[in-house]
Amino acid sequence: MEKPIYVIDGNRFSDLESFYDEVERCLIPDVEWGRNLDAFNDILRGGVGLPRTFILVWKNIDKSRSNLGYEETTNFLQEAKRGWLDHYLKARRYKHPELETVSDEVLTTEYNEISRVQLTKIDEEIALAQQGQGKTVFDWLIDMIQDGQKDVEFRPE
Repeated sequence: MEKPIYVIDGNRFSDLESFYDEVERCLIPDVEWGRNLDAFNDILRGGVGLPRTFILVWKNIDKSRSNLGYEETTNFLQEAKRGWLDHYLKARRYKHPELETVSDEVLTTEYNEISRVQLTKIDEEIALAQQGQGKTVFDWLIDMIQDGQKDVEFRPE
């Protein structure tokens, strides 16, 4: 039995959000998914509408390497940090309605104390990305694709 071949093209996306669009278009049309890195990893494991074993061709991969490089990584990490903070503020207010009158600044300070280690780590990753160091969004995607526990045959072009 031949493995099915799926092709994504780096000429059709320029950032992580448009990469997700390409995944939807080429790998899982008409399938609802999480549109995040964890959900992409699930797709590669043969979930979310794909067979467990397949060939993934990534055309124009050098363009993707550039587009999903340090600038996109910095943007992703900064957005993730904002998302974690927003989630914390909403959760605190949901669990403690009396906090509706407490300013975001006070809760943010509290959050920073509670999550100092996590925030320090992401701030360090942002600083590295801004200096053109460390892994990029592109590297994370390639690591997921080439994970030895997956039955994906990867063909970069």
